[in-house]
Amino acid sequence: MSVVGFTLNLGEYNPVLDGWKVLVTSRPVDSLDSFVGVVEVDEKLVERLGEKKLKLLCMYAVTREFMEYKVVAAMHVYSVRNRILLRPEELREGLKHIRVKARVRSWDRSEEAWERFSGRVSATATCS
Repeated sequence: MSVVGFTLNLGEYNPVLDGWKVLVTSRPVDSLDSFVGVVEVDEKLVERLGEKKLKLLCMYAVTREFMEYKVVAAMHVYSVRNRILLRPEELREGLKHIRVKARVRSWDRSEEAWERFSGRVSATATCS
């Protein structure tokens, strides 16, 4: 199996989110570096969903993590531009194989306001 690795630039789909980059990878990542989030995916998802649906699934996972309407807007724009939708079963099954690590933004809206919040890791259970 090949290693999955690409960057989602959410600003590409919603200009308000310029600079909000999410790393999507099949390898474990310890540091967020300059990314606002990291989505660790199972390599099997790529084979099952394909690249476009995988991107949409990752955007959905990030949306759930941030609970930010601007990210929802970016996800919608991506979905419409690429004419893709996820069936409910694809969404449910896909989220079982994804882990999201994200920064949280403090109430301060300045660029330096991103903080690493160590307890903010959503890990969905993998099927055994």
